[in-house]
Amino acid sequence: MVANVAHRGAAGNYPENTLLAFQKALAIGVDEIEFDLRMTLDGHLVVMHDATVDRTTDGTGAIGELTLAEIRALDAGGVFGERFRGERVPTWEEALDLVQGKVKLNVHLKEGGIPDGEYERKVAKALRAFRMVDDSILACNDESVGIFAEIDPRIACRIFPNGRSPEDYIQSSVEMGLRTMQPGRDMTTPEFVQKAHESGLGVHVFYADTPEDMRTYIGMGVDGVLTNYPERLNEVVSETA
Repeated sequence: MVANVAHRGAAGNYPENTLLAFQKALAIGVDEIEFDLRMTLDGHLVVMHDATVDRTTDGTGAIGELTLAEIRALDAGGVFGERFRGERVPTWEEALDLVQGKVKLNVHLKEGGIPDGEYERKVAKALRAFRMVDDSILACNDESVGIFAEIDPRIACRIFPNGRSPEDYIQSSVEMGLRTMQPGRDMTTPEFVQKAHESGLGVHVFYADTPEDMRTYIGMGVDGVLTNYPERLNEVVSETA
């Protein structure tokens, strides 16, 4: 059965990367929730995709130049729709508290890879505190894979293509001892999926939002689909069950 991965929560219908979007994804019944992590000026991890708060909140500025208090004062719902006004940017810990024991996580680490490993240590500390190590996979850069291996070998990672050819992406994932991949739409072909599976790697495609695309990728044999409309994916999966 293909894994239904709610991209930034149920982001097609709710403000992305908010607790509300995650709650709706849980209510829909998904296998995984995907979201992004960045670090504030004062060293806290918050759930946000962009490097700035401009697109998804009523504020402006780079996350790395704002304190947690400044980011928490922003509205993260009104930009998506007036009825969502009042939603806030969650912290890493708040997201973990909400989903703990309910769903698996696909966490996109937007930073990291610096030798001091501060970012990775903060990520790992919360994962362990909320007992979510075994239910999470971290999508990160190549350098972070090595850092996490030293911090806690139990932490599962996944790298991105980052300009690699399909063959190099598979080879790099195998050489790093990884179990899954997250290729983009263009890279995900029946041949790629077959080669990845032959190499012992699962394939979670980013992304499919229409029923037609979902059926196409499921037909290729992918193991997971990231989508902004997880309710649609559940319907498509039920058709083939």
